Amino acid sequence: MDYKNALQLLGAKVLAAQYTDVKVNEVTLDFFSKYRSAKDYVVVEVEELEEDIRPTYFYRQKTTNTQQTLTVTGG
Repeated sequence: MDYKNALQLLGAKVLAAQYTDVKVNEVTLDFFSKYRSAKDYVVVEVEELEEDIRPTYFYRQKTTNTQQTLTVTGG
């Protein structure tokens, strides 16, 4: 997976569940441009984050996991 920092690695790992690294890299190109901080993931409306994660499988669960994880870590 392609990433530049710990936050991007965490985001990529959540998206990678049941998905190939190649496809995750395709999705994260725009994803990492839009969500630059942990707070960005936490404050975005659930429906918007779901749409951004939708190209991956299990996007609703991944949205919940992302927001919960980043809330706990201080997002």
